[in-house]
Amino acid sequence: MNKEAKSPIIRLEDEIDMCIHLINLIRNFSISNEEVLAIISQNGYVQKAKLLDDQRLDKEEKMLYLSPILKRIIDVLMNADPSLDLVNQRYACDYLTIKARLLKSCDTLHIDPKTLISYLQNAKDAILQCHMVEYTIPKLLKEANVELAQEIIGYIENQNYHYGSYRLIADYYGKRADEKGFFAMLKKCDLRKEVWDIVFIKSNFLEAYSAKYSLEKGLEMAKRKEFGKSFLPAVLNPYLAKKSFKEIKHLMEQEADFDAPKLYLKEQIFTQSFNANQKNQTMENFYFLMTKLIEIPSKIRLENSDFSLRDNLWSSIGESLIDHNYEHFKKEIAICIQKISHRVLKNSLKNTLKEVMPKIQNGIVTIRL
Repeated sequence: MNKEAKSPIIRLEDEIDMCIHLINLIRNFSISNEEVLAIISQNGYVQKAKLLDDQRLDKEEKMLYLSPILKRIIDVLMNADPSLDLVNQRYACDYLTIKARLLKSCDTLHIDPKTLISYLQNAKDAILQCHMVEYTIPKLLKEANVELAQEIIGYIENQNYHYGSYRLIADYYGKRADEKGFFAMLKKCDLRKEVWDIVFIKSNFLEAYSAKYSLEKGLEMAKRKEFGKSFLPAVLNPYLAKKSFKEIKHLMEQEADFDAPKLYLKEQIFTQSFNANQKNQTMENFYFLMTKLIEIPSKIRLENSDFSLRDNLWSSIGESLIDHNYEHFKKEIAICIQKISHRVLKNSLKNTLKEVMPKIQNGIVTIRL
């Protein structure tokens, strides 16, 4: 009696090894495309990919199936333009998709940090090493294992890629208002690169520090050379939902540090106070804000935004009123839309209003006052 042939068993964890090996291969520019294709064939990766896809747990993301990823790699290598160098020939192999498949598999299988580090040791490409370390560090920090988180940064052979990992640890310390740990890590973060990310990390620290100790100590900390006046809104963030608009105005008048005309700190803080505390959303405060915002030149923008500061502030006010006070501020929401210059932000606020309107009319949404 003939028995039905069984498909060979392959562990889901094998996909992680395969993805790491594939990246090592396509990022190894010392071997030819023909050699890469031969290694893929020798390892039976096409057959293994099909088996892995058939038993996949995360079936919803078809674009991250291993078979089409492997097919693209083979097609690119077989049809490469010989006039290009290997880096450009293999660009279409799409490293980022293979990396996404790798990390998705780690997520699906709930790979623990210790096992991740064992996989990391097999990564030969510096960019892959960087991405795997940055994937592993948050898991170690969740376990408060800061020492090991720092140690595994050494697995990234190219030190030019270390700064992103140090930023993760700096932010960990920052959100805990750990002054010593934060400044020790900040020195290793290469402050010249992705400045917007550094602004975010520094702001998180000041917000946590101010909340933990006091507003006064937060304001004093912001005077350090690592910060400056542009970070003062972060110091106030923990208190905006608690303080009245009148109290915020009084603070602006008392603290000379907020007098920075070119930074428009007061305008930002008044807007944040209006949005953070529904009790501050009064007609008087809205029109006070309006007199302040119309004075901001349209060319002024924050470092980490594609839009002007003025447009960003009007958009945030409009969104807050739609969420919390639509019935009382219909006219004022229309003013917010009118005042926004950039089409993208203007249309975004209009669409938000369109989405909320039917829900309000049908009684699905309760406006919180």
